[in-house]
Amino acid sequence: MPRDPLEAGRERILRKLRVGGSASVRELQEELGVSMVTVHRHLARLESEGLITRPRGGARLRSGAAIDLDFEHRLAAHAEHKMAIARSAVEVVPTTGSVFVDASTTTLFAVREIEKRLGGNLTIVTTSPAVLRTFSSSSIRVVAAPGELDPTLRAILGPWTVEFLEGLNVQTALISGVGITLDGGLTTSHRQLADVLRQVVRRIPEVYILIDSTKFGHTALLNIVEPWLVAGVITDAGLDALQAAAFRARGVNLIVAEERSSST
Repeated sequence: MPRDPLEAGRERILRKLRVGGSASVRELQEELGVSMVTVHRHLARLESEGLITRPRGGARLRSGAAIDLDFEHRLAAHAEHKMAIARSAVEVVPTTGSVFVDASTTTLFAVREIEKRLGGNLTIVTTSPAVLRTFSSSSIRVVAAPGELDPTLRAILGPWTVEFLEGLNVQTALISGVGITLDGGLTTSHRQLADVLRQVVRRIPEVYILIDSTKFGHTALLNIVEPWLVAGVITDAGLDALQAAAFRARGVNLIVAEERSSST
């Protein structure tokens, strides 16, 4: 499946700014081969995300934006898999009630699908600043969890976050991790993230793990949850058939998302 041309254009702008620090609008237009209107649209989005400033006639990489660029690169990695996972995730999200969404890039794709396809009496609770910027529709209520910003993870974490989740009545959660195995479960290398997601697992009845196939077989230091203890694990069609069979044999509700071809 081809990449979203708008996201691809913004990534090219970021790469150019990362090398030179700044560029004129004309230079960016020549780099992308698009209209001035399109360049200004890209720049407006990047400015709203806090990645650049816009001096007259140009664009400049915001000081300290390297961490944000790392997030953008993670967001772009395996985008076709994440899109497929997102479309399947929408099918398990209730149209009413409340849903917790963590700060992973995979769940951000799911949130974008939710924003496009769902509405009504739905509340999203999130630890992700990126998710907060996604919603433009007033039909979906968005609640930000309190806590401290981890700038590397782009996530709100800490004891306040854990305490906040203790008092919530949320029906469904979408979470992810850096790796998943049958022996180690869903894992992360960040202690505060593990604390928050363990609380999510304890408090929310239906938890779905959204994780692309490249993370199967990888493990990190801290366990979040065993995959057979959650409502389902949603992944993409790149998962090896033997791995899929092994997970299902252990009682995991493994949902393999169908990826659309470029002709669909």
